[in-house]
Amino acid sequence: MRRFEAAYPPHDDGTPAPLPGAGALPWGQVRVLLDELNDGPTRDRYANRAVEHGWSQDVLAHHIRTGLHGREQVAPGTVPS
Repeated sequence: MRRFEAAYPPHDDGTPAPLPGAGALPWGQVRVLLDELNDGPTRDRYANRAVEHGWSQDVLAHHIRTGLHGREQVAPGTVPS
């Protein structure tokens, strides 16, 4: 829970911070994200992809460990997700 709060700190007024992608994932997948990734933007990208593609916890962990984000190439003229 401490890592979760550090990764997604509440706003100054105490309201919860938005959880891009991670807010729609089960706790087990959020734990994989927190355990495996220290970089916030990369963590959010994997969270969004897991929601978009319906990845299981094992599939999410596999993609993180095999460096999917480093293998993906963005087509010229497109915005990365």
